[in-house]
Amino acid sequence: MELRAAIRARRMVRAFGDAPVAPELVDELVDLARRAPSAGNTQPWHFVVLAGDDTAALGGVPLPPARRAGV
Repeated sequence: MELRAAIRARRMVRAFGDAPVAPELVDELVDLARRAPSAGNTQPWHFVVLAGDDTAALGGVPLPPARRAGV
């Protein structure tokens, strides 16, 4: 895919389904994400996978309470 086509086809997702994601798929996606290039090979990222009750308890933490209702 050309860069122009990729940029035009991208979408922001703000509504998510309730269907669980298979643990094998989560493992594969995290493995692929950790292989992404980084400046100076510093690999500064951290991944957090929320599942079950943790999702409801921690899923909105990065978003201020005043903005959570509008998501």
